[in-house]
Amino acid sequence: MNEREGAIIMIRSKWLALIVIVVFVLTNGSPVFATNSEEETVLEIQTDWENRSLEDLIERAKSRSLELQRINQQLKRSEIMRDQAGLNVGYTYAPEYHPLNPMYTIEEFIAKQATLGVYAADAQINQVRRDRQQMEDRIEYQVITAWIDIEEGVRKVLQEEKALSLAEQELAIARVRQQQGISSRYQLIQQEDAYEAAQNELTKSKVELDGKFITLNGLLNEPVESRYWVEREAPSVEELPNLTAQIARVLNNDPLIKSLESNVELSELSLRLYVYNQEQDPYSAKAIDLTTASLNAGNMKRQTENSLRELYQSMEEMDKTAAELELQLKMALDQLNVAKINLEVGLVIPQDVAKIEFQVSELENALKSLESKKEKMSLAYLKPWAAR
Repeated sequence: MNEREGAIIMIRSKWLALIVIVVFVLTNGSPVFATNSEEETVLEIQTDWENRSLEDLIERAKSRSLELQRINQQLKRSEIMRDQAGLNVGYTYAPEYHPLNPMYTIEEFIAKQATLGVYAADAQINQVRRDRQQMEDRIEYQVITAWIDIEEGVRKVLQEEKALSLAEQELAIARVRQQQGISSRYQLIQQEDAYEAAQNELTKSKVELDGKFITLNGLLNEPVESRYWVEREAPSVEELPNLTAQIARVLNNDPLIKSLESNVELSELSLRLYVYNQEQDPYSAKAIDLTTASLNAGNMKRQTENSLRELYQSMEEMDKTAAELELQLKMALDQLNVAKINLEVGLVIPQDVAKIEFQVSELENALKSLESKKEKMSLAYLKPWAAR
């Protein structure tokens, strides 16, 4: 056997040894993770977490909201003031005649002011009731979106754990390759850096998840360390409500718009009941107040309509992106099936399958992240006042 043949045999021996060691590392060291195992891993994450329902979280947040309690107190006060304003309407001034101008007496002036006071008190009650409804809707929106963010955070932790497992396998292979003289020390250092980066990303994702729980616990007035898990149905995939009909519905039900329209009505009434020479703001100033109130209402309607159109457009674009991701996922799953068959006949090593499985899980997570974003947008689309 000549020197050249001996070198070839030596190289083949090294490769054979490498393959045997790699297979041993992958099958007896860090296991190849399987797709669709997220539920089992989630159970590990939530070992000591308390099970809650989303409805329970929402009701708990409402019952403990200091802002909602303040609004309820304000409503009680407004109802008291409305009762007082109603009594003023029946108040009779001394019958002595005091001309204010050729058209009005003091009695008539007091009657007009009392009437305006009743309308203002009614408007105040309705305003506070709308504030309460908006706050309740906002709390519900905040709790749901906070939980959606937690679900997203859990998925990110799981994905980073898979990335760390894959990096650990790659590092084990890199060490074997370097020991066998197949790769350089520089390549091993690169893989060590990649493993350290994966560790850092996992740590970062866990910290971010803790931050998301702090946000939700703040809404619930719970201790910051509280942890719980909510079992809920997958987000609805129903078609979006018709844009034109939704715009009309929102403009007719938005509490802020209704309040601004109420200001317009009150300004109009103030002009109709205006009495000169009674130390009120000039009539021209009152007219400007009416114009300003009308502009405020019109501007809010325009902003709301534009916002709904933008949300609708964004969600339609998300549907297109989701369709593209689903196609990529289908192709990745086909590739995974082929890789598993090749693994059985010895054409690939387990690490090759693990890499494709990781790609599949990344695509699955990308789809779920898109669903989460669309779910939050849908909530804002249905009740935009809650998202303000």
